[in-house]
Amino acid sequence: MSKIIVIIPRKCCDFGGAFSVYEGLSLLPEVELQTFETFNPTIDTKLVIGFGWTPLKKNGFSYKTAFVFCSPILQCEFSNELNLLNGKIQEVNKGVLDYLFLLHKSDADALSSIWGEKIIYLPPLFNKKLPEPQFESRRGICCGGMARGNKNYYNQSLAFAISKYKDQELYTFGDKPELFKLSESLFKQNWKWFDWKPNEEYYNILRRMKLGLQVSLSESFCYFVLELSLLKIPSVVSKTVWWYAQDPLLRECIVEDPDDPLEIKEKIEKVLDDDSFYRILCERSYNTAKEILENNLENVKKILGEILSV
Repeated sequence: MSKIIVIIPRKCCDFGGAFSVYEGLSLLPEVELQTFETFNPTIDTKLVIGFGWTPLKKNGFSYKTAFVFCSPILQCEFSNELNLLNGKIQEVNKGVLDYLFLLHKSDADALSSIWGEKIIYLPPLFNKKLPEPQFESRRGICCGGMARGNKNYYNQSLAFAISKYKDQELYTFGDKPELFKLSESLFKQNWKWFDWKPNEEYYNILRRMKLGLQVSLSESFCYFVLELSLLKIPSVVSKTVWWYAQDPLLRECIVEDPDDPLEIKEKIEKVLDDDSFYRILCERSYNTAKEILENNLENVKKILGEILSV
C-alpha cells in the first residue's frame, strides 16, 4: 500500500499550478493521489500531503501531515494569500500540522530560520505527457499567466507592440478578457485568447508558438515557461524564473528590469533575429528544463524519505 497520500479538493483537479505540483508527486512510486472527498488512509499510510486544505488526522491512524503552499510571498501580497500563509505557519507552530512545504526556495529558507525546520522547500515536479515539439509553421508569441498583478501583462504587451515582430500574433490565456481589450486599445494589439486548461488542445496551440513571454514580478517556479521549454520553445523571462539562469546562454533571455518595456523589446528581438541562435536556445531551454526536473525529483525523494524515517 502507499506510504504517502496526496490530496486536493476535487474542484481543483483540472488545471493550475497547484494541480501540476499535485500531479507531479505521482512520479514517486510510494505516492497515491486522492481527493479530499475520497480520502481513504490505510494502516500503511505514513504521510498525508494536502493542497487547498490542511489534511486532518483520522482516528486510528498515526500518519504525519503536510500542506503545500504554492505562492511566493510577493505573489501572496498581490493575491491576498498572506493570511493563509500565516495561518498554515501557526498550524505548524501549534502542532496541528506537522510540515509546511513551500515551492519558493528563498522564502522557505527565510521562514524556516524563524519558525524552524518543519518549514521545508519542496522542489516542484512535472508529470504530464506533452506532444512532440513542432518547428514548422511556428508563429506568434505567447504571454503567460493568469490575470494577476505580478504577471505584468501590459508592460510585455507594450514591449511587443514596439518590436519589429509586432505583426506576428500575440497569444495569451486568462480569465479577464477586459485586460486584453484595454491592451488592444492602448497599444494597437490584436490578442489571440485561448482557454488555460492544460490538455491536448492547449498543448497543440502552445507548441506552435515561436516564443514565450513571462517577465513577471514573482514566480515560485513557473510551469508555463517549463512547458514551453519541454516543447523546445524559449522564453523571455525575469530573474524570478531562476532556473533559466542555470544555462549561460539562456541568461541572454533574462530581463534585468521587468519595468522596462524597451529592455523586454530588445530581448524579444535578440532571440528572434538570428535563426541559428534561436535554434540553439530551443535546445538549451529543453535540456535545462529536463535537468532541473531530474534534480528536483532526486531532491524530493530525499526530503520525503527523511520525513518517513523520523
